Amino acid sequence: MSVIPAIVAVENYYKRYVIACEYLQIDPSKTSGKEFIGQRIDYVFSQWSEQDDAKQFRKLEKSLKWFKKYYDKLVGAKILTGYNFANRSAKEISKGKMTLHAGTVNAEYQKRELAQTNYDSKKWYDKA
Repeated sequence: MSVIPAIVAVENYYKRYVIACEYLQIDPSKTSGKEFIGQRIDYVFSQWSEQDDAKQFRKLEKSLKWFKKYYDKLVGAKILTGYNFANRSAKEISKGKMTLHAGTVNAEYQKRELAQTNYDSKKWYDKA
């Protein structure tokens, strides 16, 4: 396996991780328990349906199912299969490479448009 495709895959996973955190309105630089993630996802799904916007709902559903399935690997230690994206996000925030816009991280989920624009990252976000 070539190194370039592996790097591209990790960058794609990181982008998906940050977008899922945005959808859930959680801080990508902090880890949460799997139970909290599951409850938040269930609550988000209770707020959205295909009647809102079928295309956006399917995008949300795909993103959050992936996030729930791989959450432990995404925030785990970098040993073998873990990526530690929470730590990476914390570093990008501290270096000014990523900005969390005000009101995008909430203790309780607040239904709002699924824009995928709540986080700015000079490194990759504009390439999407």
